[in-house]
Amino acid sequence: MTTKRVLGRAIVATWMCCWLTSCGGGKPVDVIFTLTGNDAMQYSQKMFETTAPANVTVHFKNVGKMPKQSMGHNFVLLKAGRNPLEFAGKCLSEGAKAENEFLPESLRGDVLAHTKILGPDEEETLVVKLDKPGTYSYVCTFTGHGAIMRGEIVVK
Repeated sequence: MTTKRVLGRAIVATWMCCWLTSCGGGKPVDVIFTLTGNDAMQYSQKMFETTAPANVTVHFKNVGKMPKQSMGHNFVLLKAGRNPLEFAGKCLSEGAKAENEFLPESLRGDVLAHTKILGPDEEETLVVKLDKPGTYSYVCTFTGHGAIMRGEIVVK
């Protein structure tokens, strides 16, 4: 076999390996996102990015000092393409309250993962697999918080 042919095959093999990796042909990436919520009804991050497929670990902590009954926070990750503001409004109209963690059972079909309502210095970790590219919004569903406490995970 000529040197030119060997070199050509090596280039093709390298290109195929790179193409398969960029097209998601590899293992899922493992990514950890750390997020906090505070007394000003703000998440510490409004956006995270990763590539598909991804095993996403979200570590969420309420760093506020106000009592859970008046300023609790949760992290609710919605299915791709769902509008977080509309979802928060539906939670309110469907009966969001402390007894159901401000996440009515009738709406949980739009949710990929969620934490419970957390009080000061409470934290929770969850893991979710995001197989497909898209924008996955997250929102706090505590009454009134969803109007400003939102963000997204962009999966490329």
